[in-house]
Amino acid sequence: MSDQRDDNWDVYRVEVAGGAVTRLTDDPANDGLPAVSPNGQRVAFYSDRGGVWGIWQVAMAGGLAEVLEADLGPLPEWRAQGADWAP
Repeated sequence: MSDQRDDNWDVYRVEVAGGAVTRLTDDPANDGLPAVSPNGQRVAFYSDRGGVWGIWQVAMAGGLAEVLEADLGPLPEWRAQGADWAP
């Protein structure tokens, strides 16, 4: 995640071989704290899209993000949160 590339917190994928960067989220909201699924196909992340904090997911290749949990309530210091995929 970075807020330095596009002036907004978004989630990115970086290829180990070669360093190519792919932007996975593109929304005016804060998107961050990514957690990669065990099979490596999806990325879950926190976002305050729509004015409420929720957990979203997007394919590792990018594309349309979908909401997993719509309203987590207030997260005063959202960057201190964490997420992980349950087995």
